[in-house]
Amino acid sequence: INENYETSLNHSMTLCELGHNRKLVLLNPSLFLRKTALVIVASYSLLPLLLYKSSFPVALYASLLIVIHVGVLIVYLYKVRFRELDVDRISLGGRVLGLVTVTWLLTVVSGWQDHNHVGILAAQMLVLCLVHTAVLALLMVAIEPLSQSISADEPIFETTSLPKPVDSKIL
Repeated sequence: INENYETSLNHSMTLCELGHNRKLVLLNPSLFLRKTALVIVASYSLLPLLLYKSSFPVALYASLLIVIHVGVLIVYLYKVRFRELDVDRISLGGRVLGLVTVTWLLTVVSGWQDHNHVGILAAQMLVLCLVHTAVLALLMVAIEPLSQSISADEPIFETTSLPKPVDSKIL
């Protein structure tokens, strides 16, 4: 077994079963939490930028927005194993539809900006962070067949009994 496969087995977490033959699996919960924390920090780093937008030169403001958004995109895609996320075209289609829907939600939520009240803007950022977390989940939760799961209690390799050695006295 290659090392990456062993690592992914040790760090995945079954979330729920879908029907009789599939399950949702978070492939790397600790990476998901780190990514979520980074996206939250990046989102809240926009607060001062949004509040003092008029005091920044336009080019600096646009550059900072681009840097923050490219950073979030890199966080989104870091260590995503696209080939392991879906078992068939139906699950892939559902994932793509989910990503399109969440992208639309991001555009809606980002339009809510209230630049006059810091508290309201901070609450709106919280909603934005929840939508970002949904994007991360769509990129890190795999759909797997139930038969593919290997729990911590099950051995990875089946043990088989070896044939008994031949007694040299008989020969």
